[in-house]
Amino acid sequence: MCDAKGVLLILDEIQTGLGRTGKLFAHENYGITPDVMTLAKGLANGLPMGALLATENVAGAFVPGTHASTFGAGPVVPSRPKPPWAS
Repeated sequence: MCDAKGVLLILDEIQTGLGRTGKLFAHENYGITPDVMTLAKGLANGLPMGALLATENVAGAFVPGTHASTFGAGPVVPSRPKPPWAS
């Protein structure tokens, strides 16, 4: 429906993403693909880190300084050697 109307589908996967619903992202349970998706919480195994993911068609609209995070990380968090879901 969003594609037909030319509207972006933006999903907040902060509490539902990263395997909490049986799939890596909750939207996969419904066969839909968002244009923009937000992640946090489980992304850094409890440490403060947030992310915004976008499709290639939409990503060009985000340039430095046009988006921010209330759950952004300091330099320690992204320096982790592996993501929490990697074995």
